[in-house]
Amino acid sequence: MSSRSPNHTATKTTYALVGTVLLVAGLFYLRFGYQYGFSDQDEFIPLVLKWMNSSLFETDWFVESQLSAFTVRTAFAGIVYFFAQFLGVKLAVLLVHCVTGIGLVWGLTRVSNRLYHNELSSFVFVFLVLVMAPRWNPGGNDIWHAMLVPSTLAWTCAVWSLDQMMGRRFLSSGLLIAAAMVVHPLIGLQLGCILGTVALWKHGGRARWFIIPFLTIAIPSIIVFSGSSEPQGTLSATYILTTLRAPHHYLPEAFSAVSWVKWLIITVPGFFYLWTDNNSIKRSRIGNRPIGNVPISDGPSRDWILGLAVVSSIVVLLGLLFGTVLPIPSIIKLQPFTIAVWIRVLASLGLSALIIAYMPFGIKTYLERFVKRPTFVVLALVMVFGIPLISSTDRAVEGQLDSDTANWIQENTPVGALFAIPPSLSGFQIQTQRAQFVNFKAFPFQGNEATEWLDRLLTIAPVEQLEPGGTALQSRLDQAFDNLTPTQWDSIHVRANIDYLVRRAHSVSEWETHPNAWCSTQWCVYDLTSPPINGF
Repeated sequence: MSSRSPNHTATKTTYALVGTVLLVAGLFYLRFGYQYGFSDQDEFIPLVLKWMNSSLFETDWFVESQLSAFTVRTAFAGIVYFFAQFLGVKLAVLLVHCVTGIGLVWGLTRVSNRLYHNELSSFVFVFLVLVMAPRWNPGGNDIWHAMLVPSTLAWTCAVWSLDQMMGRRFLSSGLLIAAAMVVHPLIGLQLGCILGTVALWKHGGRARWFIIPFLTIAIPSIIVFSGSSEPQGTLSATYILTTLRAPHHYLPEAFSAVSWVKWLIITVPGFFYLWTDNNSIKRSRIGNRPIGNVPISDGPSRDWILGLAVVSSIVVLLGLLFGTVLPIPSIIKLQPFTIAVWIRVLASLGLSALIIAYMPFGIKTYLERFVKRPTFVVLALVMVFGIPLISSTDRAVEGQLDSDTANWIQENTPVGALFAIPPSLSGFQIQTQRAQFVNFKAFPFQGNEATEWLDRLLTIAPVEQLEPGGTALQSRLDQAFDNLTPTQWDSIHVRANIDYLVRRAHSVSEWETHPNAWCSTQWCVYDLTSPPINGF
């Protein structure tokens, strides 16, 4: 008769889960920090601020375009807005970020436990995916970031959908992947199709309980988001998005060789271990070395993971085919290399078990016991509460206004003023609560607005060469913006109704003598509505 009661076992499992969630979250924050108010958040926080205060951004084309249509960011912005009404925007963003991160770690832990029933393997898996080897994949995507972004919530829903599917709960799995599609249509659609394919393959008719809720959201979403018309002009919206705005997410030729190598380092040994999972051999030895107890996968769960790996790999191979050999823009636009992240996560399940298998027996035995003890939770709590003592919460971010400039703009310019800013400047609307003419990061995913985005960029930063896109184009736009003279800005002010200009504080003689300016050590703000003495 066992001396260990079910309650005792459940308690140890809880210690391992809580310790894993807290320790991994703490280590992630220690390595990457927490960031707010710039980059991808340019696409949804200004909309939330507008909902909170209707007088803001009345002359901001991007925010107004979001108000006039249901976009791929509307649902996620609505979630943040719900909490912002009680907490304010900044705290609401932090809350959603923390809850999403905890949910993600918890979901990954559950998936690993379903496969190996080994708490140490689960900890190594989550640590590997989120802290040790993030973005070890082509395409520049990941499942968790230092700032709140819509994709993280979608990935969290997808991970829990996988957990429920491995537990044969098809309805809840379908509802979760439908939720993923609401907050991030692209990720939800791709992973829903992959999970649905494997469900049909493995379970036939029972998969209908997954398919029904998934299609209930998928069909209307496809109709809504594919219904936006391509602009009439020389450049298509797909070209502007995939080649000019973000080639590092879409085009295989823009992926670095290093990203492919890192991805293979994870995927090859990880899937090899899963594929060759033979219980009778692994219980006794690996190679010629006895190893004692090692993580042995649950057979049905292993079949699920390998099935997902096969279907996901086919998606990536099709992405390579239609992104390089036979380019098809409509397929490239679907960003198939997002699935490279999914493949890395699946392979990390096998790699974590492989690491445990080759760990010295004494160390492995001690760690397997340690992660189930209250001491593990205490260590995690010390890490979480000790982080502010060893890591600054205010990490410097390039490409943002300094606080002096942001405060001056808020205190000395009209709420309805329209600003021209350098294309690479991010977070301007959030810092100043003023409208911007355009920036590079805030991209409208409605097809009929993409040309307007590019036209606006070229208005304030005329460049002759658009390719290569991405960061290279962003640098050329910044240079063109800096090279414009006061006389040229006078013309742009008249044509575009721009009230103020924000420039980096360079020593350029023709700007130094401009009287209608306020400068900090890094930035200068010019009033274009009042003619300067002696003209431009």
